[in-house]
Amino acid sequence: MTTLKSVVRGLSTRKKNVEARMRRVSLSMIVYLIWEERNKRIFEGKSALHALVFRKFQILFFMVLHFHEKNHFLINVAW
Repeated sequence: MTTLKSVVRGLSTRKKNVEARMRRVSLSMIVYLIWEERNKRIFEGKSALHALVFRKFQILFFMVLHFHEKNHFLINVAW
């Protein structure tokens, strides 16, 4: 239970820096991706590999980080 308390403490809305915002965003994304995977398993009978769910998280996280930064060239992605 102490880890849950530390997670909640780390999500304090008093902090306005990038790190605090990314913690809140990442927790929201994790909850959403787990919920989405649960619904696919229950209602569609499909399941994804854990690595695929983690990769989805990585992509979403870096997209949010990139578009919430004032300097959009912080993450320079070459396609």
